[in-house]
Amino acid sequence: MLVHINLNISFAHHIYSPYHTKMKKITIKMMMAGAFLLAMTQFANAQTKKTNFLGGSAGFSSSKDEAANEETSGYGVDLRFGHYIKEKLAIGVKLGYQGTKDENTLAGAETTDKTTQFSVAPFVRLETPLWQTKFSIYSDLGIYGAFGSDKTEAAGAETEYKTTGFGAFYEPGILFHIKDNISLQASFGNLIGYDYTSGKADGSDVKTTSNTFGVFGDQFGLDNFRFGINLKF
Repeated sequence: MLVHINLNISFAHHIYSPYHTKMKKITIKMMMAGAFLLAMTQFANAQTKKTNFLGGSAGFSSSKDEAANEETSGYGVDLRFGHYIKEKLAIGVKLGYQGTKDENTLAGAETTDKTTQFSVAPFVRLETPLWQTKFSIYSDLGIYGAFGSDKTEAAGAETEYKTTGFGAFYEPGILFHIKDNISLQASFGNLIGYDYTSGKADGSDVKTTSNTFGVFGDQFGLDNFRFGINLKF
């Protein structure tokens, strides 16, 4: 009786052991295939999701005051790079270069003032879609550091000031999304801003400083209108 039971167990083990081993191998292969497909899906999603943007804008302005015999012109260009930490929230940095030229005649004497400035500005951007349209509003809030020069020519003499400055700004603008990864950008400049500037003339130890804070100030309006493009990648 005992021998018969032992033989049955041995026979059963001989029959079912290869089957279970084969099933385990198939299960492991299916799990590996599933894990590979999941990894490839995640990788594909990461590749198709646009998490960075690169943009640039430029602007030019010109005005003339006949009564004051004064002509003023200005230009500005900037390059921006940003990374979306959420779908509509990004952090970035803006590199800017701008210049102005002011010419006036007073009592027959001509005076020309030229300024140039290079700036670096880290910022935070929030985008707000406008209903179901292709438009959205962006709000850039940031700080900046800048350096440049201010040259004045009058009565055949020239004076140059080396300038440095820093400040904070809030710049709103509009984006028009041509495609998912291409947008047109328009802005009128800084709606709210604080600026500190210091300057020193060549060969002089005298230092001049200025502080300005404004809402709808000199850096917001038609004279500071800029148009550009944003690319997402």
